[in-house]
Amino acid sequence: MGLHFHPRDDVVAAGLITGDVHVYRFSPHGSTCLATLTTPHHRSCRAVRFSDNGAYLFVSRGRSILAVDCQESRVAWRPSRCHEAAINTLTTIDTNLVTTGDDKGCICVWDIRQPARVVEFKEQTDFISDMLYIPDSSTLLATSGDGSLGVFDMRKGDLDSLSDNMEDELLSVAVVKGGSKVVCGSQEGALDIFTWGEWADISDRLPGHPQSVDAIIKIDEDTILTGDHGRFPIERLALSRDARILGSCSHDSLIKLWDISYLYEEGTGESESDADEAMEDEDEQEAKPKGKGKGKGKGKGKGKGKGKGSGFFADLQGVILTSTCTRKHN
Repeated sequence: MGLHFHPRDDVVAAGLITGDVHVYRFSPHGSTCLATLTTPHHRSCRAVRFSDNGAYLFVSRGRSILAVDCQESRVAWRPSRCHEAAINTLTTIDTNLVTTGDDKGCICVWDIRQPARVVEFKEQTDFISDMLYIPDSSTLLATSGDGSLGVFDMRKGDLDSLSDNMEDELLSVAVVKGGSKVVCGSQEGALDIFTWGEWADISDRLPGHPQSVDAIIKIDEDTILTGDHGRFPIERLALSRDARILGSCSHDSLIKLWDISYLYEEGTGESESDADEAMEDEDEQEAKPKGKGKGKGKGKGKGKGKGKGSGFFADLQGVILTSTCTRKHN
């Protein structure tokens, strides 16, 4: 499942194993499904992301990618030739540039003003699990199932460095400590830490995470978040536009919204156990899509109430169809 928040509105998009993309508006009182993007071909949607200015919603679908114009409610861009394998992750570089990584380790850079890819990297040999673009250095970081961290110079359009094999799948990435440290989550539950510029091997490792670290979110230069949905590992984490709401999704077919504003409060005097208890007691909003997914992590979502599209994504045309979605209050 993919998950991403709109950068200028209280809206979140979720991509499902069925290939549908549900778009929700959320508030302290609950969530409303605004629209569902669907096509006749049920290819899984593993990644969704709004452009940096919120003008487009990028959607992966099997081996293809498309961009939806959020104002005109139409598919604005869909290249005819994309990947040879299913797209697993995507991230944006700017308003017009987007990168995609697939199950065979191929990374493509796209400009939505052009029909073909701008550049292609095939340096890694297994699935691309996560990517992060660093604007200050024009660097793209990519973790892979082959156990490597790829570092790409986007100015030159070339590989800068490739780490040694960590003998464990690297699944997620974040940059902390003012850009001096790169943290990668692994299949075995350890956090592998690289020092920027020293890419051959890790400089430190934090073991002990209860499950695989599929997703990492940076809160500040000294704080990151990981987690799980009970017995399920978290597939995606995302922050709202004001970074006060944390969104998480897992194989339980739920989108959970957590109020994490207390993490930014100074002088609260909370101990670690108090913070853990506060997180457990936090009111969470759950948006549960309707439908069934086949394969790993399948789930069912049932609910009543129709999401009425108004304003954002209203009256979508072509492959964009409004649909019944769950609306749930706590």
